[in-house]
Order: sequence, then structure tokens, then C-alpha cells
Amino acid sequence: MMESRESSIRVKDMDAKVLEILLHYMYNDRLPESMDEATEETTNMAQHLLVAADRYGIGRLKLMCESRLSKALDVNTVGFTLDLAEQYHCQQLKDCCLRFMTRDGGRLRAIVNTKGFAQLKRNQPHVAFDILGQVIALLPAA
Repeated sequence: MMESRESSIRVKDMDAKVLEILLHYMYNDRLPESMDEATEETTNMAQHLLVAADRYGIGRLKLMCESRLSKALDVNTVGFTLDLAEQYHCQQLKDCCLRFMTRDGGRLRAIVNTKGFAQLKRNQPHVAFDILGQVIALLPAA
């Protein structure tokens, strides 16, 4: 009996706070109220939770994270978010990112100059063709 109290389970490649929120979700079927706030910290946590949800096959949590991330898009985060969406096969989140990027030409110019877009080009060069396709679709027919 003493040995059972001293044993532990090690979860590699996951921050303790992410694991805490993941377990909260699994036991309560909802995210903690602290995740309701739209802050940089909760956006960052949603990114990490999306990765964990994908790893452990928790589809509903993954969709919840995608939804939160799609609502938190801005010029500086959209490149990182699109890279994440592509890595973890989040088509709805990818579509939201592409719409956000291509909705306004001035916005796209600003996005292209961010660190997130540089990371996206490095990790997912084929996504540039998706962006180009979206931009071309918006151009008036000749």
C-alpha cells in the first residue's frame, strides 16, 4: 500500500498547467471559467490544449480550441495560428485564418511582415498557394 502512494505518472512534453486544464475538461466536460477571458494567456493555452486534444484524440476539446483561436485572430497571431492549424489538420481554423488574411489587402501586407508569417513560410510553404488562391478569387474578373 505504501508503494501505491509513492508512485507517480509522468506526462512528457506537456506543461503542468496545460495538463491541469486538460484534466479539468475531462472531469467536468467544460473548460475552467478562467479560459473564458480573451487574453494572450488564454489564447496561448488554447494553442497548447489543441495540441494535447489532438494527441489524445479529444475531438470536442480540439474543436473548442479551434473556435477560441479563430476568435482571437489578429495581424500578429494569424501566421502562427495558421501554421498550427496546418500541423494539426484543423480545416475550419485554417479557413478562418485564410479569410482573415485575405479580407483586406492592407492587412495582408502587414501580416506578411510578421514573425508568425515567417514561421508559416518556413514550416508550411505550400500554404502560400492557398493564400494566393484566396487573393486571386477576390480580384475582379477581367
